[in-house]
Order: sequence, then structure tokens, then C-alpha cells
Amino acid sequence: MKNQRWFKTPEAKVILGCSDQYLKKNRDTHGGFLEEEVHYRFGGSVNSPIYWNVEEIMKVFHDRGKTIRLGREMVKQVLQGEE
Repeated sequence: MKNQRWFKTPEAKVILGCSDQYLKKNRDTHGGFLEEEVHYRFGGSVNSPIYWNVEEIMKVFHDRGKTIRLGREMVKQVLQGEE
């Protein structure tokens, strides 16, 4: 791990502009796109907080947003071609 900062859930959700539920439901263990040890990690006990790598999560959010916008544009072009 290079010099990355990991944040507890309450801090990460503010930095990322999303809810803690959104972060947690998007973990790979729940069928999501955030990967364990890349985007999040657990502490040493069940009661330990989850730590989030906000820098890497921002990259994934950006890529997903870009993909969604590209997909919408492609659908728009296909629908316009059918008229």
C-alpha cells in the first residue's frame, strides 16, 4: 500500500458524498463493486469499524459514472435512429 489514507465510515461517507448504507451495500461481499482490501478493509474484531480507501473509491465512482453517461448517450442515439 502506498501512502494512502483510510477513513472510518462516518468520515468516508462525508468525503464521498454518499450514505454509509450505499458504501456497505456496494461491497463485493454484498454483490457490489467495491473490493475488499482495495476499497475497504475490516478491523481486527467484529466491533471494529470498516475503513475505506476514499481515493480508490472516487476512481471507481468516476468510472461508473462515465460508463452510465456513455450508455445513456448510446441509447439516445439508437432511439433517434429509429425515428
